[in-house]
Amino acid sequence: MKLNQIVNKTFPFIAFIIGIWYFCIRLLGYHFEYIPGDLGDSRFINYLLENVHYWLTGKDPSFWDAGFMYPFKNTIALSDNMLGTIPFYSIWRIFGFSPESSYQLWWVCICTLNYWCSYYVFRKWFGRSEIALILAWIFAFSIFNLGQLNYMQMIIRFMVPVVFYAVFQMLNTPSIKYFLIFCLGIVYQLYCVLYTGIYLFYFSVLFILVYYLISKKWKDLLFYFRKERVAYTLIIFLFSALTLLWLFIPYIKMSKIVGTLQYIEVEPNIPYIKSYLFPHESSKTWSFLFKIAKPEVPIWWLHYLFIGIIPFLTMVVSPLYFMYNWYKKIKTPILLKAIIITSAIIILFHIRTKSGHSLYAILFAMPGISNIRVLTRFMNVEIFLLLIITGYFLAKIKSKYILLFILLVFTDNLFSPEHVPRKQKAALVKRKEILLTELVKCDLKKYKAVAYLDTTQECFIPNIDIMLVAQSIGINTVNGYSSYCPSGLIDFTKKNSEEGLYKWLTDQKISRDDILLIKNEIK
Repeated sequence: MKLNQIVNKTFPFIAFIIGIWYFCIRLLGYHFEYIPGDLGDSRFINYLLENVHYWLTGKDPSFWDAGFMYPFKNTIALSDNMLGTIPFYSIWRIFGFSPESSYQLWWVCICTLNYWCSYYVFRKWFGRSEIALILAWIFAFSIFNLGQLNYMQMIIRFMVPVVFYAVFQMLNTPSIKYFLIFCLGIVYQLYCVLYTGIYLFYFSVLFILVYYLISKKWKDLLFYFRKERVAYTLIIFLFSALTLLWLFIPYIKMSKIVGTLQYIEVEPNIPYIKSYLFPHESSKTWSFLFKIAKPEVPIWWLHYLFIGIIPFLTMVVSPLYFMYNWYKKIKTPILLKAIIITSAIIILFHIRTKSGHSLYAILFAMPGISNIRVLTRFMNVEIFLLLIITGYFLAKIKSKYILLFILLVFTDNLFSPEHVPRKQKAALVKRKEILLTELVKCDLKKYKAVAYLDTTQECFIPNIDIMLVAQSIGINTVNGYSSYCPSGLIDFTKKNSEEGLYKWLTDQKISRDDILLIKNEIK
């Protein structure tokens, strides 16, 4: 076997092992003693995964009516549902791992899929494994991911490369097979993470439109509607729509209750130009940018948009490269041209000036977009487009030189795990055990639900504590945690008001005697 063949076969695996060690194992600890994230959203994702697992294994007959915010219905439709990635969680639960350990292994599985799905697509796209492994490593293990750890669902994006590869094939050689992969890929991503699925749909459609606009190959679209294929096209559309119907109906019903967001609510999350240079504080190489680029907004930690210097330079240079070629009348490949234009349009619509003006106001009116509170998460899809463009630039470099690029990539993404949000797994388990001890002392059969009032901590922490414990023993809880809370419940769940609890129960026509109240108050 030739040396280059050995490199092609072994280097991608070596890069993967290094990525899993450097990004995942160092964060989890060599004995898996840590869980990434804080005491809020990260544990909530664990709750959602456990909810799906209980439903699929028959422990809980209801999926959408999870046992929190009792007796409020359809509570899962207040957030993501985690249905799409449940196989990578349930497999560990079935083999006897704890919810916390299964959550850690689920995260490793997601990072693994992010790497190998993107590697496969980059390898097919450019035909060079050394380019593919560099781009896949950035996609799966870069410092951009560090800013997502408090919102673990946002790291689920392994269908992004698959969908764009299907688009790539559809544009080059129209095919029903790739049209099917395109549609089902978007459906599956929506089942994994709604935010990413919505962005993937809009950005991929934009890419298709830009490609046809500049290539003027509109007739290729007729391929899918010719007499011999139109039936297949309609069946794929119908199947995709019906598959999404079960997912979307609960969310549509919930939107009628909670309403849609107003533009003024999401405006603080529209990035400034300097937000694109805002790294997570754990970055070793780029920590000096943290104070320089930190946006002056209340929830500044949602603006972690720095994706490393390599894709960042691609974002800046690629439009200039396109304009230079256009001015000099140098031919740019149509596919590359379409990707650059698509990427630039996306960025332009996700920037606001200091005075508050932004083109995002136009996007906000589009279906689904108005329900997205944290719009900076668009980068989970945009990053793939930027890496594809980077791949075109790397393709101009000879293989023997491009391997030196790996050192630059590693240096670009150095970080300190001590400065990344994570919690001791043993401490999280202990929190549950202490609360569980209090619960089992009571005759739980006498109660319809449990309520936990803890004035010693921030409200969201005990809410999730009792949610996890109540879930584990199969009892409902009045406490709740999500992006939305029924107005009548806010005084209890967000203000630690016992009176608020009783008012909620009265409004819901529930007797106080039906609710087990556990209190932990400041003396």
